[in-house]
Amino acid sequence: METLLFLDVDGVLSVAVSDKGNDPIAFTQENLQLAKHTLTAPESPIYPLAQRLVAVAARHMHHGEDNTYEKVVSQAQNDDLCDLLVGRLARLIRKARDDGVCRVVLSSAWRRPKHVERVSRLEASIS
Repeated sequence: METLLFLDVDGVLSVAVSDKGNDPIAFTQENLQLAKHTLTAPESPIYPLAQRLVAVAARHMHHGEDNTYEKVVSQAQNDDLCDLLVGRLARLIRKARDDGVCRVVLSSAWRRPKHVERVSRLEASIS
């Protein structure tokens, strides 16, 4: 049997927080620590964004998870990907390969040539 997995990397292997009028902010350990520090300075222009980041971290995950979203915080040095979510993808791919051939199709911006190095790092972390 052949399995096709369509993967939109952003939002599936990483989490971002909306920043109205700007690009979403990656939910990284570094950004979360900065947000927590910013909450001590309410006069900061990024205070509202800091509040959202900390609120996301504290939010309870559903669908069988007994944890908060802080569990899926990512590391900037890992292309803003969450190790836990990448590991789950790797398990899905291995399971599909146990049943036959598995092909992963990138259906996100990561399929563009400018992301070839990021894709290579993702492939290395999955294998």
